[in-house]
Amino acid sequence: MSLGSSLYHARKKSGLSQENVAEKLGVSRQT
Repeated sequence: MSLGSSLYHARKKSGLSQENVAEKLGVSRQT
């Protein structure tokens, strides 16, 4: 599965907005 597809499905499943996703990515990228 492509990264974009993973994020799309993850966002859909979690019901998050793009802002929340970007926030999560910003946090996870620090790890």
